[in-house]
Amino acid sequence: MLRRASRAACLFAAMVGLATAGCLVSLVPDNNGGGTTNPPTTITIKVSNQTSRYVDSQVYVGKPGETKDVFFTIPADQQKGAFQFLHAGEEAVATVSCDQVDFLGTLGGLYGDDLRNPLKAGQKKILEMGDSVQCGDTIVFTFTYDVLRDSLITSLAIVPLGG
Repeated sequence: MLRRASRAACLFAAMVGLATAGCLVSLVPDNNGGGTTNPPTTITIKVSNQTSRYVDSQVYVGKPGETKDVFFTIPADQQKGAFQFLHAGEEAVATVSCDQVDFLGTLGGLYGDDLRNPLKAGQKKILEMGDSVQCGDTIVFTFTYDVLRDSLITSLAIVPLGG
């Protein structure tokens, strides 16, 4: 404990000395518990069903080498499991490795009591890695039902790392 306090006092004295000498001192928080900050390696995808019925989010992750014109046509790119059949009010979250993503998006989502015969479909959203989304970001797809327009609304939000 005394050794840690002594190190902190030395660090503080060095920072004060540098700052009074006209040097800019900035501290970068270390979120990993070590001495260096590692760059993020994943993207988080969150899906929120804010409707009163089932939603299939139809989320796809396009692998490197695929184009945005075809990744929605590749069955292996669809993120099934928790994203496929969301109950009313349910949310699902998953992470994907940044080096495994060129594109990600949703075909718009399907809405209804029987998703094999949906009542409505939402709007397509496509994001490109490095352009509209960065490693460390959280992508949030929210599905709501607009009664006045009788339509499924697909919303997208990108939350940057630390945002």
